Amino acid sequence: MTHENIRGSDDPALSQQGFRVIGRPVAAVDAPAKVTGRTIFNIDLRFPEMLHARAVRSPHPHARVLRIDTSRAEKHPGVVTVLTGRDVPGLNRHGDYIQDQPVLVREGDRVKMVGDPVALVVAEHLRAATEAPGRTGMGTTLDVVLLARDRAFVAHVGDSRLYHFRKNHLLRRTQDHTTTEEWRREGVLTDAEMREHPQKSRLLKCVGGPGRPTISLGEETRLEYGDTLLLCSDGLYQSMSADALGAALSLPSTQLALERLFRQALKGPARDNLSAVVIRR
Repeated sequence: MTHENIRGSDDPALSQQGFRVIGRPVAAVDAPAKVTGRTIFNIDLRFPEMLHARAVRSPHPHARVLRIDTSRAEKHPGVVTVLTGRDVPGLNRHGDYIQDQPVLVREGDRVKMVGDPVALVVAEHLRAATEAPGRTGMGTTLDVVLLARDRAFVAHVGDSRLYHFRKNHLLRRTQDHTTTEEWRREGVLTDAEMREHPQKSRLLKCVGGPGRPTISLGEETRLEYGDTLLLCSDGLYQSMSADALGAALSLPSTQLALERLFRQALKGPARDNLSAVVIRR
């Protein structure tokens, strides 16, 4: 359609069909009040004893919310309460056409973009509501590998894992900082029971929690030619057996390995929290 057709005012056929909008000048009924400053917006409303709220939003484009610590924010002067996803009754979703946006992302769920709301700070005045969000903490897990020539050095916090694949053998180089992992080491749970336990994701350590975590440092590992390292989140390794992980890491390229890992994980119970890095010497 050309610009002349869109205007319509010069087209006699349009004007003769009795259209109320097409081909006719239409005044915006709210324009005079807006341009003169008479329109009242939500931010202009004031009520006695009114409370103010500010959302705490995710700075990460994709991450699992391991823990939300509201204790410091709740102690901030002027703060009345801090709401999180556990305070949202019923369906924790909203949207104009498709309900695919979280009201508040809950612990254990994942943020899917920068700006996803995690908590809502409610205070007696705007300043307190604005200052207190900086006192609400989120935690995450962490695996770090430093490669120096043919040596690998590992730092680890949480339940993300580092696997070492060599000559068709898969070795786990990290131990989960979880309640179920401690129970397994103490002989309370078997490997199979640990994988199915309802508290399998309960963390004992994380980065960004209320205290400074103790970081586990792995032993120096010598890498041979063809060795493959896999750093991955729990959503990946909980969806696949050790044999399936090894089969993917045996593929001729890291790209093929990653594609196989994600394809197989998505066939299982996992639907998010899938993160992985594959490194080959």
